[in-house]
Amino acid sequence: MLAPLYEHPPYPDAVKWDYAGHESVDWMLNLLLNFFMLSFDGGRFALMPEFIASVGPAIVTPIIEMRRTGYQATTILILTFILGYFYQTMGGGIILPLWWTLHFWLTSNNVVPIPTNYSEATLAGYVAGYVTVSLAMIMFQNPVAIAIWQFFPAYVLVFQALSLFSQRFLFKTSFNTPYQPFHTIHIFNLLWSAVSHAYTLIFVFKSPSPFNALKDIYLPDLSLPSNLYITLARNFCKWDYICIGLSTAFAGLWLLRGTKPRLYALVAFVLASSLLGVGAGLSCIWIMREIQVSKLCSKPTSVNERKQM
Repeated sequence: MLAPLYEHPPYPDAVKWDYAGHESVDWMLNLLLNFFMLSFDGGRFALMPEFIASVGPAIVTPIIEMRRTGYQATTILILTFILGYFYQTMGGGIILPLWWTLHFWLTSNNVVPIPTNYSEATLAGYVAGYVTVSLAMIMFQNPVAIAIWQFFPAYVLVFQALSLFSQRFLFKTSFNTPYQPFHTIHIFNLLWSAVSHAYTLIFVFKSPSPFNALKDIYLPDLSLPSNLYITLARNFCKWDYICIGLSTAFAGLWLLRGTKPRLYALVAFVLASSLLGVGAGLSCIWIMREIQVSKLCSKPTSVNERKQM
């Protein structure tokens, strides 16, 4: 999706850092760094904070669902790293639909109980590895903060592993059930999305023409004006925002069982996305998913029934 930027020479203010001393690696990382510098556009692109908030549910839900279908922790760590690499190099709007398609194709509809220590470690990895560096990038919007943010998939894995290690040797889990940490994640994402969406709407209502401002913020441009680099970066973020939201929403709706729960979740997604941002809409779907799974796992079932699940 960054191919159009490959075809043009670096813009005049491009940052060029020597990350690893390897030309191809440094070239890709510098491309990502300059892409986000352009995307922020000196704070003038109001969608960026909301875009980063909406990515939250898309980052954490694959980690949860891989464990829920029975993947071992080591396998999840490796797959999460691979997913994060392609997310940074291809864009979430491309890799997430592909990943969810492969996940549904290769796995059954099993619901394996998740240990509380793993769910708590997922919360720790997500908050320390993604939320913290993302908020720092949004606040500072400088090359250093953006360069640090690029490696968030690795941070999530490291802090998740550290949390599992500390629970095994130093501290016990702080939650009583494995669903409490996941509910905490989704409720936090809902609130984060609401705040970032309010920030976006401030730009809209301050504009002389709110309707045109709304279209400019959320709808990708179909024509490219003279300021080509900024337009390409903004268009990428807008399409990424749309594709990430739709693929993550579809995955959550697919995993829900029953027509009524899916209908309720869809209505909640539409209303919450309109009022509080797409991240809040996604959180509503996945909160319903956690509630349904907790009820399924709490029912006494026979061995055969568990296999069918």
